[in-house]
Amino acid sequence: MSVRQGQAGSTPQLGPTEDDLEDGNIAAPSRGAAPVSPVTPGTSPGFSWRLADWLVDLFRGQPRVESTSAARQRWRVAVDWLFARLRTTPGLLRVFSIALIAVLALMTVVDFRVAEARKNASDAVGLESEPLLVRAQAIYWRLARADATAANTFLVGGLEATNQRQQYLDDLRSASHELTVATREIGDSGAGARAATILSRDLPLYTGSVEAARANDRQRLPVGAAYLRQASTLMHQDLLPAADRLYGVEARRLEHEYLSAGSGSDVAVVVAVMMAALALLVGTQLFLIRRTNRIFNVPLVAASALVVVLGASLVTSFVVEQHRLEAARHPASDLVGALSSARVLALRAESDDSLALIASGSAEQYRTDFDATVRKLGGRSGMSGALGAAGALTGSSATSDVVAQARKDYRDYLDAHRRFTELQDSGQFDEAVTRVTGPNPGDEPSTLTRFGDSLQRGFTESEAQFHSDASGARSALRFLAIAVPLVAIACVALVLYGLQRRINEYR
Repeated sequence: MSVRQGQAGSTPQLGPTEDDLEDGNIAAPSRGAAPVSPVTPGTSPGFSWRLADWLVDLFRGQPRVESTSAARQRWRVAVDWLFARLRTTPGLLRVFSIALIAVLALMTVVDFRVAEARKNASDAVGLESEPLLVRAQAIYWRLARADATAANTFLVGGLEATNQRQQYLDDLRSASHELTVATREIGDSGAGARAATILSRDLPLYTGSVEAARANDRQRLPVGAAYLRQASTLMHQDLLPAADRLYGVEARRLEHEYLSAGSGSDVAVVVAVMMAALALLVGTQLFLIRRTNRIFNVPLVAASALVVVLGASLVTSFVVEQHRLEAARHPASDLVGALSSARVLALRAESDDSLALIASGSAEQYRTDFDATVRKLGGRSGMSGALGAAGALTGSSATSDVVAQARKDYRDYLDAHRRFTELQDSGQFDEAVTRVTGPNPGDEPSTLTRFGDSLQRGFTESEAQFHSDASGARSALRFLAIAVPLVAIACVALVLYGLQRRINEYR
């Protein structure tokens, strides 16, 4: 009986039971079988076996079914192993490596995008918005001068002078060309496009009315004056206001580009990301000092220096760019606008005098318009209006002498206009016409020509100064798009090299 009991008790187990498999426990193998990895949680061999088993199950087409408690146990073991590794010095150094790479990548993206945005805005100021603004001013000025020339030519009567006729045609041709280019650059939507549409629609109507007035005047028909008044009304009520709206649209666009190119928030963002990267680099070096008893990690120190140099270069470039854009804006761009307005107002005043003579009995409306135009232009002394603004903007620059000469020529023009008014009021029509159209130095055309030449010199000098300042602003940002990624790559390489040397010491 004892033999039977001994035989029965010595029966070997051929393998783990189903309950053991379900619980995740594997019994000891029978004698002669190959040993299997123990299942002691928390030990490195057991974890390695369980992790490999879990990975195999993960990528199987039909993973085996296991109990919830076993799955949780495996996850817990994996997490415990991960945190145990991260608590070691090599593990923490790897965490610092990943964090530094992430912060440096963020710094690179932010710096690159800010530099590109400011460069694009500076390009838009100097190469797009300001040329469009000048183009809109040219359209206005060309139309105003064509209208003044047409009125003076009609006032003289008979066959007009060849040079006046050619100037009239050149102005219309130039206005049409500038309008075509501006329409293409503006697009087909917005207030600017609507203004360009009005100009394109009404300019042929204006030229048709002028040609009708010219043809009737050659035949000595009085209806020619009516056609000329119709053309002038179309110019002053439709064409010039549309050109002024086009100018306003481009002026607002230029102002927006100025604000975008000189935004102070960009500098704050660049400084913030630079300080974050620098703080993490310094923190990593302090950690190394405590753990390795080394005072300096040369690659990390070099990376920190590169971050500081990059940040300082960006901030310096932004400050220089903003300063030069401010110089391009005040006074150069504003002075261009003031002198251009003065040129247009002078032409309108000239046209009012001619139309006042042509209208004869209904000249009062043109005199009223002349007085309003003079107030906008510079008043009686030339110290207010557009000329006053131009004088305030020049300061002590070389253009101040040009503006001073323009004021003197303007006062000479007002004296010639006063003599013309006296002749007109006394009924001396022929003498008044001579004052408006004559070639003598004291006549209105001569004084207006000198005044216009002075304004043109100031306009040219101011525009050249604007282009110089705007070009300098673009130059300040020229190499940032290349420097930012190169410095970032160098910083990442230095960080990886410096930390990997310390990690290798623990192998």
